[in-house]
Amino acid sequence: MRYSPAAESASLFRPWALLLAGVVVVAMLFMTYQNKDAFLPQKGEVDEVSVNYAELLLNADPGDVTLRAELVDMLIQLGDLDRAAKYLQGWSGANMPLKHFYELVLNLTRATVNDDPVVMSSAQASLAVFDTSDLSVSQQRQLAELALAVGMPQIAAKLYATLADAIPAEREELLLASARWYLAAGDQHSAGIIYQRLAAHSDSPEQRRDYAKLAYDTMVAGGESEQASIYLLDQLAQGAMAAPLTDWWSRSVIVAQGALRHDLADQLSASWLQHEPDNIAALQQRFDLQLAGGDTQGAWRTGQHLLDTAPASARALKQMALLAQWTGRPQIALDYWIAYLGMQPDMEARERAWRLAFGVFPV
Repeated sequence: MRYSPAAESASLFRPWALLLAGVVVVAMLFMTYQNKDAFLPQKGEVDEVSVNYAELLLNADPGDVTLRAELVDMLIQLGDLDRAAKYLQGWSGANMPLKHFYELVLNLTRATVNDDPVVMSSAQASLAVFDTSDLSVSQQRQLAELALAVGMPQIAAKLYATLADAIPAEREELLLASARWYLAAGDQHSAGIIYQRLAAHSDSPEQRRDYAKLAYDTMVAGGESEQASIYLLDQLAQGAMAAPLTDWWSRSVIVAQGALRHDLADQLSASWLQHEPDNIAALQQRFDLQLAGGDTQGAWRTGQHLLDTAPASARALKQMALLAQWTGRPQIALDYWIAYLGMQPDMEARERAWRLAFGVFPV
């Protein structure tokens, strides 16, 4: 019949219709291949469908190293480590450093999910010798996280310090992370350097002072008292350490003395008095420091200032009496001995005062 279904069906399979359908399919496949990235997962959206699609694309173009790397990365994120290893084994030719990076990532990831100490030891050894200098920012972040996961905080700290140079907007956050993990690794020296960098890049005077103090304290804790004292004096000269606490000032002088750098201790003591000329603790420490160093003239001046500023103590009066004698001031020495004996019974001092009195007022 003219309008039978069979006739309509036959018309659908005419050659020109089949040709048109084929052209459409080929065009769609071509457009899909050309825009294949649109079908790959966006950041944080990895799933099995995306992996299957990437596998299809890679089978069509096995030499596409970028696609192979993306597929390996997705499989590692999904925890399918054996499939990731299979695609790494099939990687040959171009961009071998990228392959080595993913081999390391795969080994480190295996170590984090495997209780085998041999696997962990092998992964740690590979990480310890891996050259990270040419890694991208995202690769450095990934490796830093894995370094922490396998118990190698020092490598993570190094990576965070490098990232701080690459990402100025995150410099402070990354440097703080670097310092924290250097300290966790027991590397006070490197942590101190990081805190110095933080101080140098700080815009706020208070923040700069706080980071400089952290740098100083970290260096002292690491046994670098001399270097810490030199750094502190440099910061003081730049005005970065205004108004530190009294206890901290006093400790800095003691630290320099402990490093056998009496010259640095003297400079720190003088700087403290320059900032706080009437601070009793500063005056007392400077007085003791000058006595210990044999600077009797300097101690005499500081002692007088101390007695003018603070209530007289028996100890201070005795020291000033002795100083007056050592510096050729017998009359003043006698006055100090008399004042001392009025506060503190002392037979030896009384005899000394009598002898001095006979010298001052001969019979």
